[in-house]
Amino acid sequence: MPRFLRRPAVAALLFLGLAASLAFRSNLLRALAATGESQPPSPAEPVQAISPFVDVHAHLEPADPAHSVQAALRAMTVENAAKIIFMPPPFTADDPGRYDAEIILAAAKGQDKLAVLGGGGTLNPMIQQSARTGDAGPEVRR
Repeated sequence: MPRFLRRPAVAALLFLGLAASLAFRSNLLRALAATGESQPPSPAEPVQAISPFVDVHAHLEPADPAHSVQAALRAMTVENAAKIIFMPPPFTADDPGRYDAEIILAAAKGQDKLAVLGGGGTLNPMIQQSARTGDAGPEVRR
């Protein structure tokens, strides 16, 4: 048995996640049967949300941020999204592909339906370093 599964909390979370996934699938199939459908909609067929929503956690393709932003703007009307908040993923300090908000800001400039958060490429590595070294003193906090 893998070592991480020997920890009761980890094993319980994995079990609960699997159970929730199976319950969702079962409920989806029951709902489809009630409507006379046999298959869930294709992932290629977007389904519009009943009410406008804000996607508060979106990442873009750093190799082509402008295309990612344009694709997001096109999808917003189909999905009924009112706003999308882009952010960089949480990087480690030694990740060679690390970037932060500046790559997103340039692509999203002038788009009022988009917001940008930063920190994944700068703040996250600082937090990891502080946790690793135990140094959370005034200099680190500043």
